Amino acid sequence: MAGWSVFPPSPQSPRSPGTVADR
Repeated sequence: MAGWSVFPPSPQSPRSPGTVADR
């Protein structure tokens, strides 16, 4: 899950709670 924080938000879930890049 930590890796998701580095990668950009996915098109399927742009509001992912683990995506720091989104915020």
